[in-house]
This record gives sequence, C-alpha cells and structure tokens, in this order.
Amino acid sequence: MSRDRSESTQNVTNHIEGINDGTPLYYCDKDNKLNGNTRKAEQSLYAVSVVTVIFIIIEFLGGYFANSLAIMTDAGHMVSDLLSFCVAIVAIKLAQRKPTKRLPFGYYRAEILGALISVVMIWALTAILVYAAIERIIEQDFDVDATVMLYTAAISVLFNVIMGLILHFGKATHSHFGMSHSHGSEKTFPIDLEEGTCKVYQNDMKDIRCEQDNNANIIKTVDVTDHDHHMLELGGNINIRAAFVHVLGDLLQSLGVLSAALIIKFTNYPLADPICTFLFSLLVMLTSFSVARDAVLILMEASPKHINVDKLYNELCAIEGVRDVHSLRVWSLTMDKVAISVHLDIEKNCDSNHVVHEANEKLRFKHGIHFITIQAQCVCNRSVPHQSFSTATTTAVQEILRK
Repeated sequence: MSRDRSESTQNVTNHIEGINDGTPLYYCDKDNKLNGNTRKAEQSLYAVSVVTVIFIIIEFLGGYFANSLAIMTDAGHMVSDLLSFCVAIVAIKLAQRKPTKRLPFGYYRAEILGALISVVMIWALTAILVYAAIERIIEQDFDVDATVMLYTAAISVLFNVIMGLILHFGKATHSHFGMSHSHGSEKTFPIDLEEGTCKVYQNDMKDIRCEQDNNANIIKTVDVTDHDHHMLELGGNINIRAAFVHVLGDLLQSLGVLSAALIIKFTNYPLADPICTFLFSLLVMLTSFSVARDAVLILMEASPKHINVDKLYNELCAIEGVRDVHSLRVWSLTMDKVAISVHLDIEKNCDSNHVVHEANEKLRFKHGIHFITIQAQCVCNRSVPHQSFSTATTTAVQEILRK
C-alpha cells in the first residue's frame, strides 16, 4: 500500500513538473464537496439550531407565565429563526450535489433560495406580530408580570449573544478586505488517493518545484510568491448572513423586551409592551432588507458589485492579438462564485490558444472568477468557421492517480 501511495504521488509530482511551462494548473474534484468556509458555516448552523431549540422552550414558558406579548413575540420569532436555519442547512446540502444536464451549474442557487425564503419567513412573522400588538392596544389587554418578563428578557439577551458569536466565528476568515491569502514561501497540497483528487492553485508561482513528503501523499511547492492572493472570498456564505440577520433582529428585540420590562416594572406603563413590538419589528425589516436585495440580484443574474465590468473589458482588450471584446457577461451563482462568458475577436495570425490562456489567467487569478467560458474567433476571414475554445475550470490529476 505504501509503495502504491508513493508511486501515485510521484506520478502527480512528475505531471506538475512537466506542465510548468506556462499552461494553467487548476484543481479537480470528484464532486461538489464543501469548501472550508461552507463546512464551517454548516457546523455553525447546526450548533446555533441546538441553542435555538433550548432557548425557544425557555422563552415560551417565560412568556406564558408573564403573560407578555413581547416575549411570546420573541419566542415566535425564534421559531421562525429555527425554521430558517433548517432551510439554510438543506440549501447547503443541496449545493453539494453534482451538476446535471438539466442543471449544468449544479444546485448552487439553492443557497440563495434558502436565504430568500428565510427572509420572507421573518417578514411574514413580523407582520403577524405587529397585528397582534395593534389588537392588544385596541382591546387594552395589558396584564403583564413584569418580573418574569424581566428575567426572561435577560436570558433572551444572553442566548442571542451566544448565537451571534457562534455565527460570527462560522463566517470568519483571515483575509484582507475579502481576499484570502497565504504567508510564507512554501505550500503543501494533499493528495486524496481514495477519492483521486489533488487541489493545486497556481497563481504567480515562480520556479515551481515539487517534493515528495515522507508520508507519500503530500505535494509541496516552493518558491511561491510570499503573499499569494489566489482566490477571492467575497460576500461570505449568504445563509450565514441571513441567519446572522435573524439573530441580530432577535437581539434587538430582546433588548427592547428588556427595556419594556424595566419600564413596566418601575413606571407601570403597560403600553411599553406593544410599542416595543412596533419599534423592533421595524428594525428587523430594515436589517434583513440587504440580504433580500442581494439574493434577488443574484437570482436576476446581475453583475456582482465587486467585479468592475469596464475594467475587465479593458484588460481583455489589452491582450496581445485581441482586436475586440464583445458579448461580455458576468453573473453570480452565489455570493462567492462568479461566472463569465465572453467572445474575443483575434487577429488572423494570432495564436488563439495563447490568447485564451492569458485571458483565463487574468479572469481566474486576478479577479477570482470560478466558471469561465471564452470564445476566440478570427475576424479577418469571415468565410472560415469561427474557432471556439472553452476553458474548463479544472485539470484532471485524477486520471494520473488511477493509472
């Protein structure tokens, strides 16, 4: 077994050294596995769901004994949050499915749909709670146990802080304004012999050299640019953002309930309970609007805001041999996965392979675009069929490991 592992590793090493001639080195996966950030997001959603279940039980009991609409409102809000967390988890699971002929990009958009459903749920619940508060004012039903309400609200604030911290660490990455990076001049790339995969990022690599590690399943690359911004990580996981908005809204509402409890206890002003519901329902709507807006823009296939389309156009036009650029379309599949398709008109005697390769390098490594389709076509002789070349997102190290 050790010998087989060593031979497989050596094959990959030889392949990497053999293609260090300016050709792109991308990564290949057997399926849509979770990346590190998405896996962390999923774990955070599981953890915060468990905390939410415990909190819902406590708050419903507190609201019942205190006869407080504000606390029952917060508890109902937490039920909505729990459902939204479940939707987010299901969306992440769906996003791992392989692409099909009918869904060529896979189920990435399930993440966006999950976030949008989550926001719609919280808006619907907020509307119900506002209606209940209006009804209480009309009926003058203000029999509230301020002491129980106060203790329950204090516990609510504590639980929401805990959930916020869980979600915060679930989306945190060490980055420079959304750019992931590495320090030092050596990188290691593990080879998964069972799955037949090897992830290698090539961006600004200088004199790449490969070494075999003692455990025979690691490829090392040295002499890499010390500060290698090789992938864009922008926007984060939108389901974590949506969940964080839910928790932020709950925290604000819990603080409002706590304030209302203090007012009722020390001033005996019962209107504080429904007024609190009005104010913090408005805050919840405002804080969730940005998530809904981003989700709708992605579903409408709008150009991502962190991509300057004019700059992309100018950079592609500046490539040697490119006469014109047209049909440039950039859109987002998720908050951190961008796709592009473009047509390049090239000179008659130009090397189309070189043009496509250079354009791919700019788009993939400088701008962090994941799915790239480039069509290069000669403009000098229209009678000759267009030469079309599509760039793939991966290169198959898997086949080498199978041999």
